[in-house]
Amino acid sequence: MSQITYCGITDTGKKRKNNQDSILTYEDSTHDFYLFAVADGMGGYSDGEVASRMITDGLKRWAVTLFYGEDQAASESKPKDNQSTLDMTEQESVTEESKAVQDEGTEDDDIIPEAFDFESVSQDDQDAVITEDYATEYSATGELSAIEVCEALKAELHKLNKKIHTQLNRNQICGSTVIVLFLYKGSYAIVNAGDSRVYRLEGLKARSLMIDDIWENRNQEALKLTKEQQQKHPHRGRLVNAMGTTENVKLYTDAGALKKRDVFLLCSDGLYKYCDQKRINASLRWSILQDPKKRVKNLLEEVYKTGAKDNISIIIVKCNI
Repeated sequence: MSQITYCGITDTGKKRKNNQDSILTYEDSTHDFYLFAVADGMGGYSDGEVASRMITDGLKRWAVTLFYGEDQAASESKPKDNQSTLDMTEQESVTEESKAVQDEGTEDDDIIPEAFDFESVSQDDQDAVITEDYATEYSATGELSAIEVCEALKAELHKLNKKIHTQLNRNQICGSTVIVLFLYKGSYAIVNAGDSRVYRLEGLKARSLMIDDIWENRNQEALKLTKEQQQKHPHRGRLVNAMGTTENVKLYTDAGALKKRDVFLLCSDGLYKYCDQKRINASLRWSILQDPKKRVKNLLEEVYKTGAKDNISIIIVKCNI
């Protein structure tokens, strides 16, 4: 049985008027299953919030249904989330001084331009295959395997993508990034669409495990340009893949075996664009010895020191297996 400790927070920041991020921390210790997600909505003040919340709410319902069935998912007696997020009092103690003066909100600049087409995404960027080398099979005992859980998760995300696209993409492009991490019986798996990230502590450094779905990483023409040419291109940094923006979404996956003292960090771009990599490295190293709650609060404070120009979402997960 894994021993997992974790903490998450989502915060509006100093510049935006509303928070379009949404996070999920879900624990089912009976099945040794833990689910974490960060979704960064886009597409206007209200719809971006709705899109990201549809993802995290949908993932929670999916997790309950997976092990307990639809009736349990719909009932109030379903397994409860662990108290893993900072409560409002704690959040206010972190950000009260910084939020004394709020600047005007700004529109999200990460929306996929209408001219972008998923045909331009690199053809070799297919869903990663989770092999039995990286996930323990439990079918012999009648339990779900990590492979089966990951495939079910991807199927659910495809359903949520179509739901967001149908319901919210009326007058403007609307959607959300998503980064999902689940831990299950000694294995982990990640599913990603967009530029929210998951880091894993490897030695003394935090390594981002997925590639950001932005123009310079995924577009075939961009890959032919030099770094200098990419830096000057007007599409640099623009998303080319996200939940809900088109009828079909590309989902990228990674998986592996959990190690003793594993530490993961999930976050929206509101963290890594405004927090030095050295600070992220240090926070994950300290997480080995300290409660994740303290490190989450520390990272949020660091972002506020640099202006907190975007919404900020942070989840730290520590594993003792």
